[in-house]
Amino acid sequence: MGQRPDQNLHLASIIAILATLGVRVRMTQKQKENRRIAGLVQVALDTLRNQELAHYTDPLTVPQPYLSSIQLRDVVLQDEHSVPVRRRLWERVERVVESNANVRANLEELEAGDETRVWRWVGSTGRTPRKKEVMDYE
Repeated sequence: MGQRPDQNLHLASIIAILATLGVRVRMTQKQKENRRIAGLVQVALDTLRNQELAHYTDPLTVPQPYLSSIQLRDVVLQDEHSVPVRRRLWERVERVVESNANVRANLEELEAGDETRVWRWVGSTGRTPRKKEVMDYE
């Protein structure tokens, strides 16, 4: 009771279509996650820049020029309730932020005596020209 050759071809076609659809779904999810990571990185960098500026503008209200990366994660990802997803997203954000030349990562002792990893903006806090503006001068 073997299958006929045309049935095998039909089954192979269905498997190929399903595999192609699976690859497309994974690629779409990856692209969506990459866009999300880029947005999270931008929020983190903007927040660090604002923290630095606020510290030097009003050091009584903002006593530290740095932010704990864990606290920043909890603020930035407050709407993400899945712990594994938060962890995966933030690991990727950390890699990008810590590779940015405008950010310094180090350990700081907090008021409670705990040491934690912090990020500090060390770049310019002023307006920087956009890529198009820089290209116009070249």
